[in-house]
Amino acid sequence: MGDSGEIIKHGADSKTSEMQIYRQELLKELRGSIDNGNRSARVDLKMLEYFAAARALRIRKNADYGDSWRALGARGLFVRLTDKVGRLKSLLWDNRTQQVADESLRDTASDLINYGLFLLYALDHGMIDGDNKDA
Repeated sequence: MGDSGEIIKHGADSKTSEMQIYRQELLKELRGSIDNGNRSARVDLKMLEYFAAARALRIRKNADYGDSWRALGARGLFVRLTDKVGRLKSLLWDNRTQQVADESLRDTASDLINYGLFLLYALDHGMIDGDNKDA
């Protein structure tokens, strides 16, 4: 299986097909591991499903908010992450009832995944205090 870093280096046209190939190879590898009784591979496969759900949520929210996360930079993303952790605490430990219909525990967990990935992107592209136009 190729290195995901190699996939990113190619142009936009080849990127999609290479990502599809990478995904197919990864799923094949995981299914083979599951068939061999590897419990960790089951978790990995489930994590891919969670990632797909988080990505779908990000796409829906991006339609409303655009790329507003870029203006936040790493420091702002940290604040958004702590907001989401606070929401989890409120619902899980403080026994508060969910008031916003589209902010379930699952949505909040997906938001944490997405903000965490945005943070990695921001760090990799020098976006500490906000948008880096080159990233």
